[in-house]
Amino acid sequence: MAKTKTSKRRPPRQLAVPGTEGKRIKEVDDAAEDFVEIRDERLKLVFKEGEAHRKLVEAMEKHGIEIYRDDSVTPPLIVKVAKKTTAKVKREKPKDQQPDDDSAEAA
Repeated sequence: MAKTKTSKRRPPRQLAVPGTEGKRIKEVDDAAEDFVEIRDERLKLVFKEGEAHRKLVEAMEKHGIEIYRDDSVTPPLIVKVAKKTTAKVKREKPKDQQPDDDSAEAA
């Protein structure tokens, strides 16, 4: 079941009492809070990416393969495991985006 994205924005800040704090700039405060939220989301994704990467390497090791190619998707997906600890995953460029041999010689 897919998770629905819910906003976990912080409640609005309490208004400052005049004379108790230095001058606040709302625009900077808001931009900083937005940045922190996005950064925290990215860090969570980095952790999930690491877990997915580990599972991929383990699955390939389990099946004794170092290179895997999936031609069922466009462009094809190629997975290479190097040194049994890292996996490189990339999509192959479509044929129309690959340089022609003739055009490479002409350059």
